[in-house]
Amino acid sequence: MKKNIAPKVLRAIRLTILMALLVLVGWWGYVLWSRGQPPTTIVDIAYDNIRRGRDVDYRIFIEENSELVSYLVLATNYGGNVLLLREHVMDESRPFNPSPHGRERMWGWSDFGAYYPTSDIDNFLNTGFKDTLGGG
Repeated sequence: MKKNIAPKVLRAIRLTILMALLVLVGWWGYVLWSRGQPPTTIVDIAYDNIRRGRDVDYRIFIEENSELVSYLVLATNYGGNVLLLREHVMDESRPFNPSPHGRERMWGWSDFGAYYPTSDIDNFLNTGFKDTLGGG
């Protein structure tokens, strides 16, 4: 005597579909609820973490020379740090690194002209610019 297992299989499939729909409805309800919640941390406003459909401004303001300047919060896990981008370009122009060959020649392939840690811009960011932050 063979037992008919088809009704048990169909019942299991229906139960699985019902559970999946319940999870989906719960997740969608959470998404709709969270859209109305105000951001509370920098993680909530970071561009890489903004939930789809959520109208959040990902700007923060940092004091430079006693003036508030807007920065965009781009990434919340940038090597364990937060990646910020100054929204407006600074007035002064700065070369990344001047060519060791003078103005008449460009960088050679062996000059490592784009090597950031020894660049003029890196030196500026870690000295002069850093001193302007926080009203300093």
